[in-house]
Amino acid sequence: RGILFSGDHILGMGTTVIRPEEGDMGQYIASLEKLLAYDVRLICPGHGPVIRSPQSKLQELIHHRREREAQVLDLLGQGVNTVDEMLKSIYPEVDSRLKNMARDQVRAHLAKLEKEGRARREPERFFLTG
Repeated sequence: RGILFSGDHILGMGTTVIRPEEGDMGQYIASLEKLLAYDVRLICPGHGPVIRSPQSKLQELIHHRREREAQVLDLLGQGVNTVDEMLKSIYPEVDSRLKNMARDQVRAHLAKLEKEGRARREPERFFLTG
């Protein structure tokens, strides 16, 4: 019937937190892209309101993750190479209660880039490759 029960994979509001120890940002983005091929007419998330425009929501989430990745790459190119420095730049006004989740998002994007060979880690710093 075209109804997707998404659990925490797709939320009715906001975005799912990807922690590098528990998930893979690359796989998460790929899974969202895969869902675009399905004839989904309604998404029932584990949290938040029902999503009545599934294709738009999926595109929005993919765009958000790609935009965040571009920010991380841009910062690396500028020589901003620690998670905390990136956190301050990407999330300048993050509520202190959400700081660890925001940090996890930066870390997840860096792990994705590292896995793809686009960034490398040297103890607590990251650098662009090539």
